[in-house]
Amino acid sequence: MNKPDLAQHVTQSLRENGTYRLRPTDVKEAIDRILDMLTEALAEDQHIEIRDFGSFDIRVMPAKQSRNPKTGEPVWVPAKKTVHFKPGYQMRTQVTASVQHG
Repeated sequence: MNKPDLAQHVTQSLRENGTYRLRPTDVKEAIDRILDMLTEALAEDQHIEIRDFGSFDIRVMPAKQSRNPKTGEPVWVPAKKTVHFKPGYQMRTQVTASVQHG
């Protein structure tokens, strides 16, 4: 599922008696703003926890010596930050149940 699919699903789930309770453009804008806020919070090293969904935090990957796969020569890879996602209990159990029954 991509962002337009998500917006369409949210818009459809909010339909009532054949009419939209929220306009599709409003739903898209809300999703864009939520994702922007999450990105900004992570850029500021903030921990994000969404109950029953999961949590996001920043992990620092230390600098390391690696190898160029083409030449085999050693290459120094600098330290970097990466986003780590830990799924919540409800998500894990629902996904596990769908694998066992699907």
